[in-house]
Amino acid sequence: MNSSARLSFAVAALLAVASFGFTPAHAGYPEISVEAPLFLSWNSCHGSPGAAGNLSYACDGSLDGNPRHLVVSFQLPTNYPPFTWESSTIYLKARTLDGSALPDYWRIEGIHVPFLLPALCRPGLGLVESGAGVVDPNHCPSWWQNRTAFDGIARPDRNELADPATNDMTIEGAMFWSDVDGGRGAVTFPGGAKLSDGAFTLELASNGCGGCDQPMSIEIVRLDLDTNAITTSGAYPHYILTPGSGSSASVTWQGGGGGTVPVRNRTWGSVKATYR
Repeated sequence: MNSSARLSFAVAALLAVASFGFTPAHAGYPEISVEAPLFLSWNSCHGSPGAAGNLSYACDGSLDGNPRHLVVSFQLPTNYPPFTWESSTIYLKARTLDGSALPDYWRIEGIHVPFLLPALCRPGLGLVESGAGVVDPNHCPSWWQNRTAFDGIARPDRNELADPATNDMTIEGAMFWSDVDGGRGAVTFPGGAKLSDGAFTLELASNGCGGCDQPMSIEIVRLDLDTNAITTSGAYPHYILTPGSGSSASVTWQGGGGGTVPVRNRTWGSVKATYR
């Protein structure tokens, strides 16, 4: 990573700490909200070998230092116009299945910037954009198509966690390329393409924080996509995807299983006219 890219990353990290996430690069850009099939699974991309809707763990320290992946993927309802740079922001909601207060084990901090704020009970949230299971050429190729310089920040909403009685927490993961990959050229995807957006990594070591055995539900709230695809207004669109028909956007921890989100169907047909 060159010096300007490192500086950009450092500034983004500080902004993330100050305001719970990135200051939106899409400020002032047209927002396009649409329901789409969104998928969340443990271990591997949804539909690929090893993907699971539930993860159970004995909380005995046997997996310390062996983080697990929460893989996020999505399906495009229609053709995506060509672009040469991209970023994404994922919002997850984790909650106790029985409605009890969120245990200390889930008062978890991002591993990239815990030194900038008073620590929560334990560090453990990270992000990856590729790797075994995260990207599968047959089931979910990467949204990040051949990027070689990548960064990301995963953080909880600390305002929610300030309430000791809260039973849920929002987790934000902002992923972005940290330098221009010369020679990659423009990328486009056809309608119906199922793509991996990467994965949250979850360290399992308790670090003395109780509640590892608490059954939890984790679901995708929304997925934001930013690219430099140009609309008829001459602006870059900011897509906000929420779980639509065909989604399997939730998983569980210590019990039950993830499932389909039953919502009405909507496509991007009405959006096509915004492109040149």
